[in-house]
Formats: sequence, C-alpha cells, structure tokens
Amino acid sequence: MYDLWLKRTRLSWPPYLVALPLVPIWVWATLARLEPRLLLLCPLGALLVVAVHLAQSLPDVESDGAAGAGGLAARVGRTHTLALCWSAAAAATSTAAAGLVLAAHAFPALLAAGAVLLVLLPALGVRRHAPARVDRHLFALLGTCAVVLGTGAIPVGAG
Repeated sequence: MYDLWLKRTRLSWPPYLVALPLVPIWVWATLARLEPRLLLLCPLGALLVVAVHLAQSLPDVESDGAAGAGGLAARVGRTHTLALCWSAAAAATSTAAAGLVLAAHAFPALLAAGAVLLVLLPALGVRRHAPARVDRHLFALLGTCAVVLGTGAIPVGAG
C-alpha cells in the first residue's frame, strides 16, 4: 500500500512526490510547532524526489520492462531513466539554492546545495569512466543528497 498500487503504472512517482517532503515537515511538527516555511520543501524537493524514485527503480528497469510492468523507469528505459535522474538532481539542487537564497535562512540552504554539488559533480565525473560503479549506488547517493538538501531547507531557529 506504500505506493497506492501505482508502482507498476506510469504514475509510479507521485507517492514519492507526496510522501518524502512530508517526512521532515512531520518531524518538525512533532518536535516543535509547524513552521509554514517548511512547506517550501514540497515544490523545491519535487525534482529530487522524482530522481530518487527513478534511481530506486533503476536496478529493475530491464526485468520490469521484460515483464510488461508499466512503471515510469520501465517505460522510458535505462538510458532515459539515468538521464532523468541526473538532470532532475541537478535541477533540484540549483532550484533549491536559487529559491532558498530568498529565504531568511539562506546560508544553511546554500551550504547544503554546495555540499550536494561537491558530491554529484565528482560522481558524474567518475561515471564517465566507470558507469556501473556509480549507477549501482545512485539510489543511496541521491537519497543522501535529498536528506542534505532537506536539512539545509529547514529554517534555523524556527519553532
């Protein structure tokens, strides 16, 4: 039920889009009072959430496609799934940095975006020479980046 029965359809990504940005919001709401600025995590995290979903689906692209599964990654294939993962991660990082510069807590957000870039850029460089080495860890890499960006977006001193 975690995926609302959408896992094997072209709408396999919306459960991620709704659920993952809500985790830090839920944690903040249980530990303090809900800070409305945390709702910025939803639109800012949308691209990265889709990237994380596609990265998690990546190991099963060929077998899901052969079995006729209709998930997004299986539909677009391995090459396009990888391109979407990397593009969405880069766009999410730059969007988060640009959007959060306008917020009162810009420094932590920029620091988080910078840290993510310091991880993604070398990983992309390594991928040019050893794609299997990076692709095997892409879900963990993008998941960690999502956590770092989400943490950087949490208003410092809010509550």
